[in-house]
Amino acid sequence: MIIVYGIQNCDSVRRARAWLDERGLVYRFFDFRALELEASRIRHWCDLLGWECVLNRRSRAWRQLGEHERKALNADTVVAWLRREPLLIKRPVVEWEDGNVSVGFSDQAFLQRLQASRA
Repeated sequence: MIIVYGIQNCDSVRRARAWLDERGLVYRFFDFRALELEASRIRHWCDLLGWECVLNRRSRAWRQLGEHERKALNADTVVAWLRREPLLIKRPVVEWEDGNVSVGFSDQAFLQRLQASRA
């Protein structure tokens, strides 16, 4: 099953969910503002994609961090930060049926990922 992680009011998450809905794909939505993410799941994403890909440096949460906090982020500290401040996670994070993970939304990338997961 496809799992979409994000927050309800994020435009990218809405577009991703609409894209999946338009194609009749079954997925589960995990709102990480309402539900707590497990550290192991965040670590898995960071291991697969690299923590810098998972971290959303364009978010309001990022801008609100102090310079000292930003500089302290690294591979060893990022999971704890992302768990504590999930709005620092780039959205949406999608776990595909084949076990692969993607971050962000684009029609083309989703189409390619869907084709790869069904191959």
